[in-house]
Amino acid sequence: MRCTYFILAVLLVVLSHNLIAQDTIVKKNDVLIAAKVIEVHEDEIHYKKFINLDGPTYILETTKITRIIYQNGEVETYDVQPSSAISPSGWQKQSEQTYTESIEIYDGKYYYHNRRVGASKLKSLIYEQGDPEAIQMWNTSKTLQGFAYGVGFGAIPVGLFSATAASFIEPALIYVVLFVEMPLMIAANITLLGTYKNKRIKAVELYNESLKQETHGEGDYY
Repeated sequence: MRCTYFILAVLLVVLSHNLIAQDTIVKKNDVLIAAKVIEVHEDEIHYKKFINLDGPTYILETTKITRIIYQNGEVETYDVQPSSAISPSGWQKQSEQTYTESIEIYDGKYYYHNRRVGASKLKSLIYEQGDPEAIQMWNTSKTLQGFAYGVGFGAIPVGLFSATAASFIEPALIYVVLFVEMPLMIAANITLLGTYKNKRIKAVELYNESLKQETHGEGDYY
């Protein structure tokens, strides 16, 4: 009988220790996470779920939590203000707490919600936003892009054709093709490329300006 009581006592001690020896993460939406905190960094914490300590390690940004209540009773609070971060490429990211629907431009590349986006995504954003000037500027940039690629890809075959024709008519005309016609086509290609890129940037700027002009009245849902 005494042996039975001893075993029960040991089990109660072990169970009570397990109940106490857990950390509690309190998120900003008041959700409680029973966890075992593994690592704490300036901008994120690593933890395991207390119900599955042998399972995967989870990562949670410190901007999403208010405090951590450790198993020994210590409380670590967080009051992280939104801030900007510099990406490895040098582009200044908006924080998750502050990013808007605007499109950021850095080093000729476009970013939306902290992710780099391509032409198809830019087009969908501009068309969904619906600003007529931005849409018109985007369409102009696409037209110029088509001309630029057409001239660029056509420069070599047109030059070769012209040089071949000149060799039959007047060999001296080959120099005109090499030093006049082809350089002009290359220059036209470079000019069109620069113009279409500038038009695309202008379309994005108009898109961002339209976002600033949009207002939401009291009671609106968005």
